[in-house]
Amino acid sequence: MAKGKSEIIQEANDEIEKILSDEEIRQLNYYLDKWERDEISEKNYACQKAREEGEAIGEKEATIKIAKEMKSNGLDTETICKITKLSKEKIEKL
Repeated sequence: MAKGKSEIIQEANDEIEKILSDEEIRQLNYYLDKWERDEISEKNYACQKAREEGEAIGEKEATIKIAKEMKSNGLDTETICKITKLSKEKIEKL
């Protein structure tokens, strides 16, 4: 004879209660959740660092581009150094 819906639901609830009352399973579940949160945190941290590094590289490239433009417009090296904060050697290499 087929089981009714309420019997199936009761069996499922009994199984859930059995699982939740098992300390080892609860601990494993806790550590699994912790591991998943740690993985997400590590990925978020890596993305943030990559974004910051990318922004720094972009800022450096923009500064060099501006310094090249200044140099091509005849600004002296000393003035370019003051404005861009680039070294004299770096500007002379442009």
